[in-house]
Amino acid sequence: MKIKIGLIILLLLFTAYFAIAVGEISTSISWKPITLPEKNESKKLLLNPDEHIYNFVGITSPSSTNTAWKGINDNANPASPISRGETELTTDEYGYISYSDDIWANKQGGDATDFPAFRWKFVVTEDPKTVTQIDVSVEGKGGTNGEENDGWTFYIRNWLGGFEQLSETYDNAEITLTGQITSSIASYIDDGGNIELEIVTKGASSGGTGIYLDYAFATITYTVPPTANAQLIMISE
Repeated sequence: MKIKIGLIILLLLFTAYFAIAVGEISTSISWKPITLPEKNESKKLLLNPDEHIYNFVGITSPSSTNTAWKGINDNANPASPISRGETELTTDEYGYISYSDDIWANKQGGDATDFPAFRWKFVVTEDPKTVTQIDVSVEGKGGTNGEENDGWTFYIRNWLGGFEQLSETYDNAEITLTGQITSSIASYIDDGGNIELEIVTKGASSGGTGIYLDYAFATITYTVPPTANAQLIMISE
C-alpha cells in the first residue's frame, strides 16, 4: 500500500514538472507569421531600354557593313540605287562623314537635269522586335548658291512602301536634319538589318548644283530583358 501511494506521488510530481517544463519551452518560442507578397506584386517585369549608335567611324571602302554612296538622280525624288553614276564613298570620304567637323564629302551636278544625292545604310544588329525607336540625323548643305531651288530633302526607306520624307530645308546653309520612327518599326528594317536613308537636292541648275555631307548617324533604342532578382523570405526573432 505504501509503495502504491509512493508511486502515485512520484507520478504526480513528474506530471507537474513536465507541465512546467513544456510551459517554459513554449514561452521561449517566438511564432512569427510569414507575410507573402500580394498576387503579381513581385512579378511585374520591366524591360530596360538601351541605345546603340550607328555611324561611319572606322569604316573603310569597300564596306561590308555600314555603307554610303553618292551619285546623280534624275529628279528631286530618292532612288535606290541612285539613278546615275552611283559610287561608294572612298575610305577618306567615310572619314569625312564620321564626325561633325565641317570636313565634307560632296557630289556636284553639272546641268539642269542633275540632282546630286547621297544614299547610305546602317546595318543594325538588334532584333527588330526589340526596337522601340529609330532616330536618324544628317548634317549637310546643298543647293545652287542663292537660286530659287536651294535646299535638300532627307528620306528614309520603308521596305514595304518606298521612301518617306523625314525633313527638309529650303536653304543652302549648313543644317542638321533629323527624323524619328516610333511605330511599325519592322517596316524600316529589312531582313538583313538594313536601315536605308537618302538626301537629294530639291532643284537643279544649268550652273550646277551641289550637295555636301558632313555627318550622319542613327540611334537605335531597344529593350533588353531585366535581370531576375530572387526574393528571400526570412524568419527572424
